[in-house]
Amino acid sequence: MLKFPKLFVNHVKALAMPTLPSKADYLLQQTRNTFILKRRYPAPFHKKKGRPNALKPKHFIYDLVEDTNVRRKEFLDLILTQYVAGLGNAGTRISMHPNKAYPTLLLPKLADYATPENIEKYAKLAMDQQDKTPFSSASVERTMKYLSNKQITITMSKDIPWTLEKWHIKASFRQVNIYVPEETITMPERPISGPNLDIDKKQFYITLTINNREQVKVRCILYHLSTDIAGQTYDEDFSELPVEPIFPEDKPILDSLCQFKKTENKTEDKTKVAKAEDETKRRKKQVTADHTSEIYCPHAYLILSYREMLNDSEKIKFRKHYLRKVAPNEPDVIILQDIKDLVLFLLITPVSPQFIHFFHLPIVDRFLRALIIYFQYYVEIWEDLMQERAATMKKAPNPLARGHRFRYAEEMRALRCVLGREYADLILGCQDGPRYHHMMAGKKRTITQSQGEKDLRIFESLISTAHRVVWIALQRKHYNLIELELHRLLRTEAYNTAQRQSGSLLIQDMLEDDICILHGPAMALKSRLLRNSPLPHELIYTDCDFRLLSLGIVDIDVRNPKIAYLKNALLIEEEMLSRLGIKIGVLGHNRSDYDIMLMPIEEEPTIESKEINELDKKISETRKSIPMDKIAMRLHKISQIVRVQSTEDHPFFHISCKSPPLRK
Repeated sequence: MLKFPKLFVNHVKALAMPTLPSKADYLLQQTRNTFILKRRYPAPFHKKKGRPNALKPKHFIYDLVEDTNVRRKEFLDLILTQYVAGLGNAGTRISMHPNKAYPTLLLPKLADYATPENIEKYAKLAMDQQDKTPFSSASVERTMKYLSNKQITITMSKDIPWTLEKWHIKASFRQVNIYVPEETITMPERPISGPNLDIDKKQFYITLTINNREQVKVRCILYHLSTDIAGQTYDEDFSELPVEPIFPEDKPILDSLCQFKKTENKTEDKTKVAKAEDETKRRKKQVTADHTSEIYCPHAYLILSYREMLNDSEKIKFRKHYLRKVAPNEPDVIILQDIKDLVLFLLITPVSPQFIHFFHLPIVDRFLRALIIYFQYYVEIWEDLMQERAATMKKAPNPLARGHRFRYAEEMRALRCVLGREYADLILGCQDGPRYHHMMAGKKRTITQSQGEKDLRIFESLISTAHRVVWIALQRKHYNLIELELHRLLRTEAYNTAQRQSGSLLIQDMLEDDICILHGPAMALKSRLLRNSPLPHELIYTDCDFRLLSLGIVDIDVRNPKIAYLKNALLIEEEMLSRLGIKIGVLGHNRSDYDIMLMPIEEEPTIESKEINELDKKISETRKSIPMDKIAMRLHKISQIVRVQSTEDHPFFHISCKSPPLRK
């Protein structure tokens, strides 16, 4: 038995490593990940040759200065060691992105770094191999392939005698946007003259010389065209028909060039094209009938739909089975549970019972409460910024009159910290949420593999229902604005499906300073899969007030009015909100002022305005028709009648009438 088996295994690996292929060496190299950090609190200095001072926990807090993984890589200067198609011959200097240069050029040893030594080395190599290179330039191979697949139509006169020359060929090439100098054209050995209908629509070839070195043959077709309009005949498909060569000895060379389809195959191709068009039309009709959603979503069934209104039978059903019953001694105000019950009743798409239980957890209630508080201030600040921009559109901005903008930014930052804390509790499974976490199979049992489908169902359903809850709590205003911001907070800008679906420009049309006030500082650019959503990013990379993060967890002495206000707004019961003067949407309002859909009830006038106007006119006319002395006499008579009636109604009056008469 070996005493040190691990050392023995490492020794065997070290001996076997040189025998591995180069690809294995490349895969086993270390990753080059560098993060440049800076201490947030500088460490204290110590005396020379003295004992260093002990570092405190705060000295181990670092700020990220730069992440080299997301740094934009510069192009590499390379020099080719041999001919590479599309790039050039040996000694050619090129620039290429590292992601493409490493696998395609450096690893196959087709290129090397353009150092002064390599430049001098391969310059001499290029001079020695100047006549041995396969092509004279990098684009010659592609140009030859392009020209060999072309078919040039040479149009000649049908009425005037002519002899085919180089300038005819040059003009025909110009018609297909190709410039060919005359000195590079090599005509057929035998001259071609006309007009001669025997050679009409027949083919021949010419030779083009590129860079005085490479030669390529190009197919040409001769076509006669009359200047007389009445005598003009044009066959649209003559270029695709099989044609004969003008000179029979050129047939082998013409056959070696680009091949054309035969006439018998043309009918088959037309049949295939017709079938393909019919299939395309059938698919378009099917897509139109299905009305598939244009929203990107991993699963289409997670797109929830809601009713906008309720009919009478549905209202009766909701009032009987879903409406919260209030005891006589309890205040009848709107609470968060009322809004949640209404949203779930309006939901048409079925959701899992697991999400229903999750949606009624206290931790979700706090998250929804924080969302309503956040969006209430978000909408108010957005409206103020829009009004300010409209008022100062034609005026120069005053940099000294922006105190309220800094106050807006600080308020939004504090609200993002509070909302981020509640959202972090949800995704980490704190308090009552461990069994709904993607790594938990029950209350106590954990699993080793993430349940992505479970997490996806809960997350997508929570976003949709939370949007409806906030929208109803804010009296059904700013639907698109709330949806765009909610998706940005929870999904990031890269995966903001609400923005892609609506195409709204509510935020894009704003000034950069206004967007910074609402959204905070811009996030560092990273890979889309490595980005944090804005809410956790606010907690991780910014200095949040510890008093905001401890609301409802630790009892602290709250003396700051802002902290006290947020604590009461987040934790206090709904019936106490109106007493403390705190406004959170419709929460705490009397339920009698709203209908069953939680929409405010408008008061209807009892008497129409027209009837009131007619009654006022009659009263004024009667007052004008009666003199003042008669009005005083009538008032005196009315007062006497009222006194008599009042005595008759008194109980003692009835008793005295029923008593027997007095005896004399």
